[in-house]
Amino acid sequence: MLPAGERVLLKLINQHQGRFKVAYSLTGVLLEQLQMYAPEVLSTFHALAETGCVEFLRRTYYHSLSFLYSPRSSSSSQEACRTIEGLFSQTPTVFRNTELIYNNELALLVEPWVL
Repeated sequence: MLPAGERVLLKLINQHQGRFKVAYSLTGVLLEQLQMYAPEVLSTFHALAETGCVEFLRRTYYHSLSFLYSPRSSSSSQEACRTIEGLFSQTPTVFRNTELIYNNELALLVEPWVL
């Protein structure tokens, strides 16, 4: 049985015939922890992903501010992306940085990864 929040989302997706969409920004660390300690929660994300109305955003593997010190550290998003692809068979097309930190240097780094 799905938790209440996921049941509501699935109901809305079905009620609106796919016009209701949701995006999640999950760190690689959270996904690791869900796999190890709460696989039932991870299964709710699988159920939502199967609707085709849920997108998983590309982000850094850790909820880290390391980009402020080393712009190349944003490459940890490649590892997070592989995790999302492996778990949900989706390739993220939108990048969300920790705390929504953004500048042109970051945009140039992530441009090849997003559509």
